[in-house]
Amino acid sequence: MECDCHSYEDIELYRESIDKRIRKTGHIKTHLEQLAVFPDRSCTLWKCPVCGQLWQSSHAWKWGEREYFYKVPAITVAEWLDDHFVKPDELLNYGSLLAHISFVEIDQKCRKCGRNAIEYSVFCKKHHLESMQKTHAFPEFPKGRIFDFHQHYDEGESEN
Repeated sequence: MECDCHSYEDIELYRESIDKRIRKTGHIKTHLEQLAVFPDRSCTLWKCPVCGQLWQSSHAWKWGEREYFYKVPAITVAEWLDDHFVKPDELLNYGSLLAHISFVEIDQKCRKCGRNAIEYSVFCKKHHLESMQKTHAFPEFPKGRIFDFHQHYDEGESEN
């Protein structure tokens, strides 16, 4: 039995990349073996029985909760069950929110750390966002292990 894991590029943090991967997920899933389901059922860890490539699947909220698969680095099931990998669609959504906010530093110090505060706040950007997150005025950073989305498992191949 052959696999085609090498023909799928690492997922990019662009809507088009997630759209394309959602369309390819049915085919990707057919040859993988399920290893574990995260306790909150938000994602699943899979493995190719031929090449050993690990994949994580999750459901993209802004895409109607459609499932998609993406390659992830080697990890034990126990480690993964402790903390899954961050979901690319959630990082994309978080980044697009941040991109629409303008933070202008001013010549006053942050009340918490001494860095420059931002306009209309007594805090620096980091502490301003944290204060907004505490009051649920801004979403928290996506949960999960950060990994290099551009690890080239098999360079030179293109996505099917």
